[in-house]
Amino acid sequence: MAAAKRVERLELRTTSDQKRFIKRAAEPTGTTVAAYTLFHVQEAAAATIRDFESLFLRDEAREVFVQAAITLITTTTTMVIRPSMGGDGNPRGRRSEPPWFAT
Repeated sequence: MAAAKRVERLELRTTSDQKRFIKRAAEPTGTTVAAYTLFHVQEAAAATIRDFESLFLRDEAREVFVQAAITLITTTTTMVIRPSMGGDGNPRGRRSEPPWFAT
């Protein structure tokens, strides 16, 4: 796989102190200020996108998620608070008379 050709430019203005600070950090790595800056900006951009996508759902996905959560909570709460009733008005599987009483 061939490396992508670099044709785009990214320009950045800094203070003298910022430039010296970045240059000081780049020197021990053996890279240029531009390569050092590009590497770290790209890493920060990837982390920002990753964090955003893991914390926030896009509009349609958020709506689907919220509706599914509401349905699950409602269904679970109904099952816990009020069990399904059988045709005789008693919880399904239970009879009104004691189990030893034969009908």
